[in-house]
Amino acid sequence: MVKYTVEVFTGDAFTAGNAKAVFIKLIGTKGSSEPQILDPFTAKLSHKDTEEITIQHHRREDEDFIWSVYDSEMPHIVQKHWMTDTFFGYQFLNGSNPMMIKRCSKLPKNLPVANDMVKSALPKELFGKRNGGTGNIFLCDYARLDGIVGNVIDGNQQYLATPLCLLFSNPQGKLLPIAIQLKQKPEAQNPIFLSTDSKHDSLLAKLFMRNTEFNEHELNFHLLCTHMLAEVFTMATLWALPS
Repeated sequence: MVKYTVEVFTGDAFTAGNAKAVFIKLIGTKGSSEPQILDPFTAKLSHKDTEEITIQHHRREDEDFIWSVYDSEMPHIVQKHWMTDTFFGYQFLNGSNPMMIKRCSKLPKNLPVANDMVKSALPKELFGKRNGGTGNIFLCDYARLDGIVGNVIDGNQQYLATPLCLLFSNPQGKLLPIAIQLKQKPEAQNPIFLSTDSKHDSLLAKLFMRNTEFNEHELNFHLLCTHMLAEVFTMATLWALPS
């Protein structure tokens, strides 16, 4: 019999807490345990709370276990590759909003990317016969979020990026970022981030892009196209059919 002590805690934001059941599973090299519920301990956690929970488990002497909330390899793949350009491109087709990406044969006027800016990242010029003809330049434009004012959370104003992201499908079929502009209007305070920029500049731009993907998904694909669209049909049905 082995005893494990698990510390469960919330964040320090004003609304932090949990009212849902939380499970934990022990995954090791020789197998895994059954999911064990941590509730009711976590159900009473609120702002800045911490709770230590002791859990007992039978295990073989030659087994090495770690506590994990995952039962898949994907979280470990994400942890290992999330900063790479190839995984960034992969998420556009395998993430929340695969319908956002469009083939691009001509740059929009508000994304002034010149050939000399990206020539080191492409085998040919940006819209030469090869690239424009085969359709391997793509664009993600989040103009729908432009003008939306963010919430105020804990007294701090929040802001939404409204980026344009230019991508290239290389001969190996990998979708790679070429350039990212974080706001719709080109200006001196709105630089274009390139894949050839410094590691941290490029990574910061990609983080803003991923955050925008979440906002686009929640506001448009989830809230608008799921809940609000379904509400129209629900109300119309209730009005039209006899009670």
